[in-house]
Amino acid sequence: MAELAFENLRFEELKTSEGDIIRIRLLQLFYFDTPREAFEKIGKLSVRSNSLEFTDASEKRVSIKFTKILSGGLQRLRNSLNNRPAVYVHKNSGIPLIGTLFMGIVDRGTSAIRGMPITGCNMGCMFCSVDEGLDSRKGNDFVIEEEYLVQETRKLLDFRASKGMKSKSDIFINPHGEPLLYADLDKLIKDLKALERVGNISLITNGTLLSKERIDSLAEAGLDSLNISVSSLDQKTAQELEGSKAYDVSRVRAAIDYASGKKNLKIIIAPVWLKGKNDSDIEEIIEYAKQHQCGLGIQKFIEHKKGRKPKGVRDVGWGEFQQWLKMLEKKHAVHLVVANHPGAATDKAEKVPQLPSPFRKEEVITATVVAQGRSKNERIAAAKERSMIVYACTSPVGTVIKARIINAKDNTFVAETL
Repeated sequence: MAELAFENLRFEELKTSEGDIIRIRLLQLFYFDTPREAFEKIGKLSVRSNSLEFTDASEKRVSIKFTKILSGGLQRLRNSLNNRPAVYVHKNSGIPLIGTLFMGIVDRGTSAIRGMPITGCNMGCMFCSVDEGLDSRKGNDFVIEEEYLVQETRKLLDFRASKGMKSKSDIFINPHGEPLLYADLDKLIKDLKALERVGNISLITNGTLLSKERIDSLAEAGLDSLNISVSSLDQKTAQELEGSKAYDVSRVRAAIDYASGKKNLKIIIAPVWLKGKNDSDIEEIIEYAKQHQCGLGIQKFIEHKKGRKPKGVRDVGWGEFQQWLKMLEKKHAVHLVVANHPGAATDKAEKVPQLPSPFRKEEVITATVVAQGRSKNERIAAAKERSMIVYACTSPVGTVIKARIINAKDNTFVAETL
């Protein structure tokens, strides 16, 4: 008898019009389907929630055959939240974690490191700068192996130390999407916190998946700061801004009420100001934050080329935004520090040694396609331990291409095929 048991895989037996299948779930949210007969060719099968048992097959045979099924299945991986194709980025995937702005690690040469373990969101904010959510135009999602993300973060920290950095680096878990959808989030926080050179760990969330139990587990894992994006406390307005009727203000408020009482967890409420849309809502949030002794990080709506553009809302200038904040400070007797919000925090952090960039703008390079991109006719390619987005590319995974770097900043790269 041979048994395969897993921490991050779950198994379900399903009957379909095309026959019996085994649905394999990865990190809860992601899945692929395989005909049951593919497993029965290995041996007599018993299926449990987190294991497969073969009563008449050797461990060696089971291991070899299942690895083949798993490898093929991961090529068909999908996100159950939105049914989009998904890419599992692990240490043997050949996909570097540094090089893009939507997955893995972003190092801008400051003491703050941005960690992004997942893409995809359960809301659909009308102001989302990266067009995430259930109605997103994105074509593919990504999920990162927890051990791989920790391993590559450690390498970056070691590099900083080798260049003379003595202070610790803060980690901002702020993906293109909702981080609480990542099943290994608690483990990620705990393992990052255990790294010698890590300081504070902050999490940026829409708050909809928070509960008392979830907040307790995050705090126990070592989370230092919980940044909650709340742009209105009115149910109707909040649902409009969040782009979902599933948004429950009372649930988010209950989470803030509870979290604000935990002494070892800093709470920052981070609303987005959309002029003419939620002006009075922001003022209500200020008073609410004062009452609960929460930090405030008011953000301004910024129009991005690939983001959402809410009708009737303009991207006000930074000067106008600062004047508005000063007015609110005077009116509500509160100090509104823009640097408290997650977007600005990394800009205000201490300057530190930055990883050397292997590419420069306009350089022509050779790279290998390692994954589908997030958009149509877009691919992720790898070269010199960096990932890059490649536009106007339809080459299959594994293809070696020539491309020109058209954007190279802070070790993030965009290229176009030649």
